[in-house]
Amino acid sequence: MKKLLFVLPLVALCACGGSKKGEAVVESVQPITATVSIVDKDASRWFHSIVWDVEANSLNTKDLAQVNRVESEVPCADSLVLYSCVRSARGQKAISGGTSVDLGTQRYYTFLQDSVRTTRRVVYEVPIGSGLTLTTPWLVEYEGARKSMEHIKFYMKGDTIYTLNYPEDMGFTPEGLSFRISGDDVAEVTASYSLHYDAYVADDAYSRFEHWAFVCRLATEESPLAVTPEGTYTLPVVGALAFADSDWHTMGAMRAKAVGEWEEFTGGTMDTADYLFDFDCYKVHLHVTLKDGTVRHLMHLATALYMEP
Repeated sequence: MKKLLFVLPLVALCACGGSKKGEAVVESVQPITATVSIVDKDASRWFHSIVWDVEANSLNTKDLAQVNRVESEVPCADSLVLYSCVRSARGQKAISGGTSVDLGTQRYYTFLQDSVRTTRRVVYEVPIGSGLTLTTPWLVEYEGARKSMEHIKFYMKGDTIYTLNYPEDMGFTPEGLSFRISGDDVAEVTASYSLHYDAYVADDAYSRFEHWAFVCRLATEESPLAVTPEGTYTLPVVGALAFADSDWHTMGAMRAKAVGEWEEFTGGTMDTADYLFDFDCYKVHLHVTLKDGTVRHLMHLATALYMEP
């Protein structure tokens, strides 16, 4: 599946919380610095490939999961601010043994921005087998005769859960969003995650994707993910990326090569060549221990799709 890119001003994110009437759904998540390293130097410099599986280029090969929507009857007055898929380097500083790049916090989209729309709280409940349920609180917008604007889709394939943020004309990452694994037989849920990006350069951060040059693919090491006793985990919000000296210097050489190849291919000139970091996915390993001692291993791949308007 290719991401069609349209870069808009970027963002600060808030995650949605509970689903009770009158209860606020905006909860700030403090950003972290994620340490990334180069994992792929040979991928296509023109198109993305999500780190899902060999069938990643087509969601048609996956099954849309059964979803139960529980919607509040009361219109919601809370705003929800989201992080863009594509974020530019807003500054960098030397750190011990490497370089840290600030991704910035510019907003590009907020719910309740348009007065003609009505926003309601919605909780999505997705059966994932063996008496287990994935629950995600969210907001949904309606306009006109209750024309729905759904922003999250769920797919299942074996023991892999795919959550895809699928907006109509702009993309946002699942950073800061909360998910819960529950079931009568669940004794404990533990989790770990890795985070994946593609690095590009562009001479204009608001250009469309044909003005970008691919540099490399980046990923974090697998790290523990906090899970509450109720089985809820919240995906981290990334405010900065940290690079080891070796990777940062390697990226610099690859950046020059990417610009040269792009200029040769297009006949154009890339004057500035700023870094762009394009979110690919969260890869979350879930370990669900049942009361009889059985352990079920699940994969949650949380990603997003950018669409041109």
